[in-house]
Amino acid sequence: QKPLVVISTGSGFAPVRSLLQQRIQIAREWGEESSTPHPFHTSPISLFAGFRLVDESIIHAAVDLAERYRLLDLACLVPSNPEKKRVQGYLLDKRDTIRAKLVEQEGYVYVCGSAAMTEGVRVNLSEILAGEVKQIMGERYVEEVF
Repeated sequence: QKPLVVISTGSGFAPVRSLLQQRIQIAREWGEESSTPHPFHTSPISLFAGFRLVDESIIHAAVDLAERYRLLDLACLVPSNPEKKRVQGYLLDKRDTIRAKLVEQEGYVYVCGSAAMTEGVRVNLSEILAGEVKQIMGERYVEEVF
């Protein structure tokens, strides 16, 4: 029941999509008419996803449905672009939000993508947290590199 910051690129979106689909199903079963909020209302996901244009419809389908069920509080979607702006660069734009989630709210981070992307995420999150992210967060920082 803690906030989650998710950063993924390319095929790394597959486990994120699975997580979103699982939460969507639970929220759907909880019922839109329920007088109590679904179990994830206190643990929204802040999503940062980089993707190729050919994957755009898959990404948007999952994100749109997750937003409908209020599972996301932030969706930063970064398609491939000629300027070579990368998803990890957008973390710095949301530094205050991320810092609040990870420090004050003791949230979690899940990173899934290439070695270059995950290294960029570590550098930027370390800057946001003013120290080595893996050391500060310990088990609350999960990284899958492919």
